[in-house]
Amino acid sequence: MTTTGSMTVEEKVEHIADLMARGMYITRTTAKQLAAEWGVAKTTVEHYAAEASRRVRADRGTLDQVRDGQLAKLEMIVMQAISKKEFRTAVAAIEAAAKISGTLAAQKHEVSGMLLSAAWLELRGTIMDVLAPFPEARIALLTALAAAGDGARQLPEGTPISEAGS
Repeated sequence: MTTTGSMTVEEKVEHIADLMARGMYITRTTAKQLAAEWGVAKTTVEHYAAEASRRVRADRGTLDQVRDGQLAKLEMIVMQAISKKEFRTAVAAIEAAAKISGTLAAQKHEVSGMLLSAAWLELRGTIMDVLAPFPEARIALLTALAAAGDGARQLPEGTPISEAGS
């Protein structure tokens, strides 16, 4: 191995790669500082940096390969679990794959301090439709829901605000 100063070229390239991976390598500034520290030309450090950059990109490729391998294994687990009718295992593997790939959707949304499910919102809409012919009951229910923290502070269309409080 070629050596310049007390570090080998390989060690210098690895040092630069480490700086790059940690986001601490500033293209012109760091090269100039390292050239002065190592007693070499700035262009020499830039050549080392080019090699270090290739290595850092290759390492990122390795991480992608690991992720792809994990996803492939999880896909096999899903297929095997489904064939054995082990649906909980299949769902768990699908969720793990979604987390790894970054596609896991949020399961609940917080609104006004409450967790509202789609089923509750649908049921509440049905109740409001059924109570449409009975405005007093509808207003009473909406008032009670609002007091309970449901976040349902909407009044029936055309209802004056003064009626809502009575």
